[in-house]
Amino acid sequence: MFRKIHIYVLIVVAGLLTGCVKSDPVVRMSSDISFSAPVVRGMTKAEVAGEIEKYPVAENFCVNAVWTKADLQAWGDAESVPYMDEVEVAYNSTTGSWDSQSVDGGKPYVWPFDGKLTFAAFSPASVSGIASYGSEGLALDDFFVPASISGQYDLMYSQRSYNRVDNTNLHDPSTYQGVDLVFRHALSSIKFQVKSSNNYQEAGTQVKVMGVNILDTYSKGDFNENVSDGQSYAADPEWTPDSGVKSSYTYWNSDEGQLLTTAVRGLESEGKVVPNAILLPQILKDADHEVKIHVVYSIRHDGEPDYVRQEAELSLSTSTVDEWEMGKRYIYTITVGVDKIFFSPEVENWEILENRPNVTI
Repeated sequence: MFRKIHIYVLIVVAGLLTGCVKSDPVVRMSSDISFSAPVVRGMTKAEVAGEIEKYPVAENFCVNAVWTKADLQAWGDAESVPYMDEVEVAYNSTTGSWDSQSVDGGKPYVWPFDGKLTFAAFSPASVSGIASYGSEGLALDDFFVPASISGQYDLMYSQRSYNRVDNTNLHDPSTYQGVDLVFRHALSSIKFQVKSSNNYQEAGTQVKVMGVNILDTYSKGDFNENVSDGQSYAADPEWTPDSGVKSSYTYWNSDEGQLLTTAVRGLESEGKVVPNAILLPQILKDADHEVKIHVVYSIRHDGEPDYVRQEAELSLSTSTVDEWEMGKRYIYTITVGVDKIFFSPEVENWEILENRPNVTI
């Protein structure tokens, strides 16, 4: 009697395992999933030569994935099975790729024996607490821009990588190993550089810039990727700023100041150009706020013992640049004259120059 019961139990277990094969992925042994993240792009739709950056090896990112028996039709539908849920991955210097077991306490994820995986990721991994991922892609609730420029970071989301079956890199298999992911910048990059309008030193006058501050920017908001399901990636990402939360940022300041010449220079601290501000994309002037720049500078004429401190406050909303868009870098050249300050903004797709509007205030 005991032997019959034992056989019956084995048959039931075997039946359950067979049932799992029909709807869930069966993993391959010793076939770990790894990722290559060589590509970081701006918001342009076409890939332009020189637009590609390398993802920083010191950074971790989080990966989501679903399994489907055939090609993915819609993320989260009845035919897709969750496979990776915000799994953090880190760089593996031995393999030259990112994987889950390189994270402290992480476990390997392996490729299914059959079917296909579709991946999506966001970076850095530290925003996972406010992130969620679903059929419409990445959503971030109450994202807040850090108050310090040095503490700000490049928030990114990846395009979906569809219907993958192994670690083959489809973007650049000769250089990179692992599933390739194309990341896009979700924020705006702001840079200031300075010059004097004339060679005042020849006339015995010195002009120094002492500080640059960004005033009254929206600093908190919600992000939605708004992916449209299909066999290729399409999305309409957007930010919704919280109009009740505004911040000002100290971009740069110095007790000694930086002497200006007619040559354009970046603002420097201890001999190094200060990092760009990475801020929330936004309209620069609306009913609730107006983004401005506050510049502190000093002027001294020959024969005078001290510099005379001056201040100027200018709107960053102009006829040619009235909005900071996702994935774009805005380079403002601040030109200081004895009589006035003016500036001209340049707009880049983070790496590739898109246009250079000249603005004088």
